Amino acid sequence: MNEKPQPLKGIRVIELGTHVAVPSATRLLADFGAEVIKIEKPGGDPYRSFGDQYGTPIEEDYNPFFTFHNANKKLISLNLKTESGRNILFGLLEKADVFITNVRHKALECMEIDYSAVKKKFPHLIYYHFTSLGLKGAEACKAGFDTGAFWGRSGSLLDMVTEGAMPAHPVLGAGDMGAGAMMAYGILAAYIGRLRTGKGTFVTSSLYGTGVHYMAAGVISAQEKFHKQFPQDAFHPDNPFRHYYLCKDRTWIALAAQSYNRMWKDLCRVFGLEDWADLEDYSTEERARAAGVVPLIVNRLNEIFLTRKRDEWAAILDAEDISYEKLNHYKDVSKDPQAWANGYLSTITFRGEEEVIVPNSPVWMSDYGKLKIRPQGGIGCDAKDLLDSLGEEQDFKEQEIPDRDNK
Repeated sequence: MNEKPQPLKGIRVIELGTHVAVPSATRLLADFGAEVIKIEKPGGDPYRSFGDQYGTPIEEDYNPFFTFHNANKKLISLNLKTESGRNILFGLLEKADVFITNVRHKALECMEIDYSAVKKKFPHLIYYHFTSLGLKGAEACKAGFDTGAFWGRSGSLLDMVTEGAMPAHPVLGAGDMGAGAMMAYGILAAYIGRLRTGKGTFVTSSLYGTGVHYMAAGVISAQEKFHKQFPQDAFHPDNPFRHYYLCKDRTWIALAAQSYNRMWKDLCRVFGLEDWADLEDYSTEERARAAGVVPLIVNRLNEIFLTRKRDEWAAILDAEDISYEKLNHYKDVSKDPQAWANGYLSTITFRGEEEVIVPNSPVWMSDYGKLKIRPQGGIGCDAKDLLDSLGEEQDFKEQEIPDRDNK
């Protein structure tokens, strides 16, 4: 039982969302107490089966991927192509604060649940429409996922790797979740606005727009007038003391000494570069780049880091208060004591015995609590309770959930 109150308790959100971006946004709200009702089409959210690509279970009562993005929500399955399905949706919207969807605009229009139609019935509602590339322009109706629209179109897949390497391969849903955090921000901003004005509003964002926003340093500096070159090669970082180095035990360390200019002589002492300490061409980032000696520094640091194991380097850098970080593999994170100490991870128990470690939303508040992640149920598992709360009397057979094997 949560002893502290949840700050979003009393806010009702109706989600007509699939896959990751929209569900991750509403999951953030649900964690802090918002009542989130997720509407799935007959057959369910396609994301229920995505875990299979990563070797994780996709069963009704054991689905870590689907649970992670949909925990603490109530689930109902509706066929919104039917009048009865839409009537149930409208009953839910009557007492809702937010409606959020990533269904494409033409489909929303066909079902008469686009913003212009919904606004006439529910002017108080905050209506959030999330898209791949935006609602305007020649590609407004194009479908997309985060690998292409967030990562690829924003320049990240080509420019975050070293020159000549294959494009990066981000883990499933990472860009979607960044977009989800932005959506949660948009929803709360609109909700605060409604508290002040009493008016609902239309809100929108996209994978591409969020990717452009998050990659601001690259988007700005890569303009021709600033001459910043991407991708970089492994021997031409901006700062050789803010770079990645392989250690003796074949593990990696990310050196992050930001103050090259101020720390030059100290860095020379720590890394055994005393013969360079008084050379003017090496003494600042700007001079090193102008003199073309950055590759020489990188090459020498490559050799030096290979003389010690990563933990040995960590002890040296800690003693000198030089910023760095050990580079983890994904498999290392679930065992990281620092992650557990700060509540970044928790364990979900499926079927009363199958334990799976999952990340928590990373925000913590001193005076408010958030809900723990619980295993999410099957398609439409909360339908009866939700229909009872609406006082629905019509036959619900039209909305019945088909067998999953025949969806």
